[in-house]
Amino acid sequence: NEVMFNSAIHALSKCDSDDATDRAREVVANMWRLYDKCGNADVRPSTTTYNSLLNCLAKHGSAREAAELLSQMERDSAIPSPDIYSYVSAIDALAAEARADSAEEARALVARVESLYRQSSDPNLRPNILLYTGLVRAIESSGELESAAVHSIEDHVRREGISVDGVFCKAVETALGKCRTRA
Repeated sequence: NEVMFNSAIHALSKCDSDDATDRAREVVANMWRLYDKCGNADVRPSTTTYNSLLNCLAKHGSAREAAELLSQMERDSAIPSPDIYSYVSAIDALAAEARADSAEEARALVARVESLYRQSSDPNLRPNILLYTGLVRAIESSGELESAAVHSIEDHVRREGISVDGVFCKAVETALGKCRTRA
């Protein structure tokens, strides 16, 4: 069933193998084949399945592929629509890849999901602390070490009434520490 397939994708996200992302994509393809052949809804890939694949791509430094998959989820009605965790995984992929443009791309994704949430009030798209933690990490990993940018995110989170957690606080502390070290 879907849970077993999702567990396999999750396990692949933790695997060091060079072909882990290819194998995870193959699991999703097999799910679609089974669904198309049997019509069994228990094997139809869900948003959770795609989030598991996005997470696998993120953990293996495949930010471009994660962005492409997220875009496909947004526009292709044949596959599940993204939820907040889809965006979190795509931003985590940007942070992991640590490119110079990671911060800019992460900001664009955050702005997109915030806009989608304002337009739809869909609770599945409600921005959460994981989204902003990923944004702070993307800023830090891209080398864009401006304390004002990090403080701006911190202030935004508090204004929005989003509960902060230790992981967010540590990400902010790490980013600000690098800002001070660079200054």
